[in-house]
Amino acid sequence: MSLFPHLALAENGTSLNGFTVGWGTLSLINAGIAQGKGRSGFNWFLVSLLLGPVATFFLVIDDSNTQEEIKTLKEQVKKLQDKTGIK
Repeated sequence: MSLFPHLALAENGTSLNGFTVGWGTLSLINAGIAQGKGRSGFNWFLVSLLLGPVATFFLVIDDSNTQEEIKTLKEQVKKLQDKTGIK
């Protein structure tokens, strides 16, 4: 009897290593997405280790940074229009 039966080989001879590698890879990808959105990559990496695809969903639907970028771009366009006289 195994101490950790949930880590035993599956019927087709594979273990959960593939699942573990995939979950870890997703966590790294989520950390990169978070950093790209101005969030803490390390914190999102840890959250992703626990929540996996759920964390990905929350990262993808988060548009708070996008709204800030739109506001900044509008301000830059306004400054350029004032500077050049083009409307």
